[in-house]
Amino acid sequence: MDPVTALNSLGRAARLGELKEAGVASRALGRAVATQRIVRPLYGCYALPNATRADILRAAYRAELCCTSLCEALKLPVIERDGAIHLVVPRDRGRRVDDRRPRKGVVLHRHGEEVVSDEARVAVALDMLGVCADRMQQLVAIDAALNQRLMTIGDLAAFEITDEARLQWLRDHADPAADSLLETITRVGLVDEGWRVRSQVPIADAGRVDLLVEDKVVVQTDGREHHDNPVAFVEDRRRDRACVAAGYRVLRFTYDDVMSAMPRVIRDVRAALAY
Repeated sequence: MDPVTALNSLGRAARLGELKEAGVASRALGRAVATQRIVRPLYGCYALPNATRADILRAAYRAELCCTSLCEALKLPVIERDGAIHLVVPRDRGRRVDDRRPRKGVVLHRHGEEVVSDEARVAVALDMLGVCADRMQQLVAIDAALNQRLMTIGDLAAFEITDEARLQWLRDHADPAADSLLETITRVGLVDEGWRVRSQVPIADAGRVDLLVEDKVVVQTDGREHHDNPVAFVEDRRRDRACVAAGYRVLRFTYDDVMSAMPRVIRDVRAALAY
């Protein structure tokens, strides 16, 4: 098999043994390295030129990505990156004293007796997120995974690593309808004030709105990308007018509002509800 084809099927990076099992001949591997179609970033490990550090370390450790590293790979939201590569390996796998694989910037999580199956890896990775991230980071990742059907509410109920108190909070707040990190964070803040909040509610002529509070106030959250998108700006204002025409009050908050000034967001919603 061609080394590039094999590496593409193996996640852009693989150990020599995996490549040989895939049918890659040593001579073909050497030619591919010589012509720079592939690279050898670590001893015994080969990769495509576009492989990420996470791809390479995953292969080197014979592991799977987990926690924020899997979130980044799957484009699930990450509030704050720690710069480390998080990997899950079998619990009983040891490490030799002469192991030359990188240690700095690598966080090894241990789970079960073998590497997690493809079907369970997202749920297990997000369960492990409870060990190395705060509960809001875990929730925004879970909401996104539920929304994208990468896991189910049943998977969340079966979490085993997250501590019980946090798990109950996650069960209470998880919402498969959530469409963004900002929606999740805003919704949690509003729900914790005792208000009924629904996500992605359809309103005539306006489409789906981010949040509807007490069936009275529409809350829209604008990510950073909205600031440089004039087409989206115009369309958002048209949708706001449609909501007002349908009898709703509309509040629109920026990324900085949600991430840095949640008390002000809550105060503004409270005032709109009282109007």
